[in-house]
Amino acid sequence: MKIQITVNGITYPITRDVCHAHPQVIRDALGTASESELQHALDTMNVADWYDGNHHLGPDVNGLEMFAE
Repeated sequence: MKIQITVNGITYPITRDVCHAHPQVIRDALGTASESELQHALDTMNVADWYDGNHHLGPDVNGLEMFAE
């Protein structure tokens, strides 16, 4: 699975690892105050939410996207 977010025209990869520190701009865009809160928010998401059958629906309102790979 690939996760990314686009903020102000810049696309940032998101890593599923609590030991990874994402830039503040990512946490701000997702409304999370810390890396652990960001990772917890990702735990509540499912890649299937970004698909309608085999068609990718694009980013959500925050610019977040998940891709099944």
